[in-house]
Amino acid sequence: MLRLLALLVTEAHLSISTGEKTMKPKIKTTITYSIIAIAIALAISHGTVISAGQNESCTTIRPGPDWTCRNGGWYPPGYPAQDGPAPERSLEGVWLVTLTPRNCATGDPIPTAAFEALYTFHKDSTMLVSFRNNSLTLERTAAHGLWRRDRGWNHYSFKFIHIRRNVSTGAFAGKQEGEGTLVLSDSGDEFTTDGSTSGFDGNGNPGPGGCSTSAGTRFQFES
Repeated sequence: MLRLLALLVTEAHLSISTGEKTMKPKIKTTITYSIIAIAIALAISHGTVISAGQNESCTTIRPGPDWTCRNGGWYPPGYPAQDGPAPERSLEGVWLVTLTPRNCATGDPIPTAAFEALYTFHKDSTMLVSFRNNSLTLERTAAHGLWRRDRGWNHYSFKFIHIRRNVSTGAFAGKQEGEGTLVLSDSGDEFTTDGSTSGFDGNGNPGPGGCSTSAGTRFQFES
């Protein structure tokens, strides 16, 4: 854009110089300044477009006129500025998770049926889930799955699958698939999920499923 600005000014000077014998000095000066002003306006406009392009990582609608986009998320007016790059908030790592089943029809939680789990989100967008629910009559392997970031820096989705066997006989009893959405907290060290599961018997026929919410806390070294 600076090259374009210089070119416009140069061409303006040459054009005016060519006709300066017949052009009054005052008119020549006015035309020169007008062309320079137009060139500067074009440069500013170009800079604005670039600045707006830097916000393309925010894929959701701006919550308010004064909110700013940083690192893929919207920040309200007055939010403290970062001294340098903002810390990377990522789902990668190991998480301690409490799952609470809920009624799929009403959405009501069933806190007496809550159980613990371990979630591990790998950098390559795969995940490992290990949990145990003593109310089940079927044993489950650890679940293997996938995760992805959907929008901004804190909205994710995931899905996983595990194999089931009969606790008494050890016979193959089918599989269970789970999926859900996840929202990472502002700190990047907690999350909440809303998910569902679908069961299949040994022949692949659909069986009972379920719904749940969960809350996770990052497992990390003590500072």
